[in-house]
Amino acid sequence: MRQILAVAHRLLLAPSRGLNQRSAQPDLLRSISTCAAVSTGVAVSTPFPLNLFITGTDTDAGKTYVTRLLLDALKQSGIQAAGFKPFCCGGRQDSILLHQGSAEGPGFTLEEINPIWLKTPASPFTAALIENRNLDFAGLRRSLDNLTSRVDHVLIEGAGGWEVPLAPGYTLADYAQEIGWPVLVVVNNRLGALNHTILTVKNIQARGSSAQAWC
Repeated sequence: MRQILAVAHRLLLAPSRGLNQRSAQPDLLRSISTCAAVSTGVAVSTPFPLNLFITGTDTDAGKTYVTRLLLDALKQSGIQAAGFKPFCCGGRQDSILLHQGSAEGPGFTLEEINPIWLKTPASPFTAALIENRNLDFAGLRRSLDNLTSRVDHVLIEGAGGWEVPLAPGYTLADYAQEIGWPVLVVVNNRLGALNHTILTVKNIQARGSSAQAWC
């Protein structure tokens, strides 16, 4: 994990690779740089699948930016990986960036990377109500199984913050807990970040999940 973050750190110093510039805020870049600086290695070595669930302390924290950095680092090292954006609400640019960063060999479609696209910029639960749609959670499981069967590493990017509602009595945290993968928390470096981070990590740990790292 540290080696991969170090490769992502090196990519930060390279010219833009088409990433969402709105997410590339100076504070965010410094946060990722600090997180990545724990290692000086540049080669990615993953003896086991790097399957991560990437969440944020709130919306617009930089989840897509960090996920794409990790995908680029894996791809640059010749490792087959894919991004997975199960829920996308509003514009679809985040999903497009993950699609572009995923391994080219398997020939993934955008719909495989992002199975559920709701055009309303709100939580998946609210957006589904507005658009009169039922979210197919069983289909999401099949979509994830499809990705894990075709590449070695899958990075799931959540929607909004950790406890975003998906259905009555069911949140993104519940969904992530069912998957059972280690969690990477992306923190928006602003006033209140420590409180938001501690609350998020404590909730992850209380659910029996592993907060693998945060940046």
